[in-house]
Amino acid sequence: MRIRSFIICFLCLQSIYGQMGLKNPSYFLKSFQIGTSVTYIWEKNAYTSDDFYGETTWNVNFATRLSKRFWLGVQAAPIFFKERFGTLSSKRINYFTGVFTQFDFVNKNGLRIYAETSINSANYCTCGDLNPTTVDGLFTWGGGAGIEFSLNSKTKNNLKLELGLFNYVILNDIKFKYNFTQYIFGLNYVFGEI
Repeated sequence: MRIRSFIICFLCLQSIYGQMGLKNPSYFLKSFQIGTSVTYIWEKNAYTSDDFYGETTWNVNFATRLSKRFWLGVQAAPIFFKERFGTLSSKRINYFTGVFTQFDFVNKNGLRIYAETSINSANYCTCGDLNPTTVDGLFTWGGGAGIEFSLNSKTKNNLKLELGLFNYVILNDIKFKYNFTQYIFGLNYVFGEI
């Protein structure tokens, strides 16, 4: 029930942001952004060099501007997981998809500083004492912040380097769950007005 209530509240907020955009048509749907980023996390066992855990998260997202300060977008992030324990090794791909909204604190002269919140569906469970596992039907709430720098500020100002940090909380009732953190190092390209 908490998950359903949270999703309804989130969608209501998105609707309000959309209405704000309609009141200022000079911004509404005039900008579209496509982005991609990579996060790599690894851990070697301190006691033996044979044990290894690593994961690569590749995030692809699409967002559009709703108003001067608000963006709405969707994201998909496959997580490529690799683990080696002694002579045993395994690989798998988990998923992480959702919708997000961003609020710009600063967006001028090729610099953008923003806060983000999101709701996501996933099968990537950070739960238990061992490495993350696969559990279907998970929902997460995410929050974080980022900064973008223009890489072509002398021309169009539409190619951006993005650095960010996001933390995701599993909303399902699962024992021994813990947060999932994603460090962002990516590129974004803006179509339309900056």
